[in-house]
Amino acid sequence: MQEINRKDFLVKTGTAVAITYIAASNISCSNEADKMDRKIRLANLEDALKELKKLETAKEIAPNGEWSWFQILNHCAQSIEYSLTGYPENKPAIFRMTAGKIASSIFSSRGYMSHDLNAPIPKAPEISKVGDEKEAMLRLYKAIEDFKNFSGELKMHFAYGELSKPDYDQAHAMHIANHLSFVNVQI
Repeated sequence: MQEINRKDFLVKTGTAVAITYIAASNISCSNEADKMDRKIRLANLEDALKELKKLETAKEIAPNGEWSWFQILNHCAQSIEYSLTGYPENKPAIFRMTAGKIASSIFSSRGYMSHDLNAPIPKAPEISKVGDEKEAMLRLYKAIEDFKNFSGELKMHFAYGELSKPDYDQAHAMHIANHLSFVNVQI
């Protein structure tokens, strides 16, 4: 019987986990949801701000998933805030070094992410389904501005691990774009 060393085992296991994670993420946004995908692509948070400003004049915003517009805005703000303060819970190191890094790299190279749009940030406070949507939008604007003006050390992403500021900027923008892609907007 061939003996497998620890490093080979971790690499093979991590690769299998990454493939499964990415496939599951893509499946969660397939079938019926694909018909509703507006395919918004945002390269950075500056692009995200421009896209969000356009939505301020919308007559109606109706998410396609389980979350309300209020929840989506707060969730996106939460994610950016945690990059400055630290996420409540991180995936295991082996996940971050394998599946997380691979997913981050794939998302970055293709310019968009796909993830479970109903999945909260692990251990983050639950976001109410209803609330003041204008306040939620202001929270997201503030989170983006705080991120842009931040000069300290960014905290590790709960799934992707350590990210540079430009990488985090892109990841946050792609996260917002993924959520906005599945929102019906009536101008």
